[in-house]
Amino acid sequence: MAAIWHVDVFETWILFQRTSLMHTSTLRWLTLIFVVTLLFEVHSLILAGLSVALVFRVLFLALLFVLTINGQQWARILLAICYALGGIVALASLAAAMPLWAVVNLAIFGVFSLLASGYLFRSRVLRANTR
Repeated sequence: MAAIWHVDVFETWILFQRTSLMHTSTLRWLTLIFVVTLLFEVHSLILAGLSVALVFRVLFLALLFVLTINGQQWARILLAICYALGGIVALASLAAAMPLWAVVNLAIFGVFSLLASGYLFRSRVLRANTR
């Protein structure tokens, strides 16, 4: 009897964990990824100043996010590839001789970009809702 109760409690706990994670919607995750990306771009703006590349990058990412939210699969894949390439380049440039603050910024950006790319590639909800 105790073993059956233990299994039921364990299954209920797993079910609770899954449902509590499902309360965070895909749109919230996409918004969080976009906001964090904008914060990195604002940080770049403060350090390096305004440039055409920065404005183009922000507008391009905003367009891809809007198209992804509207259900375009190619935009989701292109967005995931952009994040993956950005993360790989950021982590690869850690080997260069740079100040500590630059290394920390690149490491954080690289890990964030790779995680965002993984989410965009692997999200079942995004894959199901894009065509």
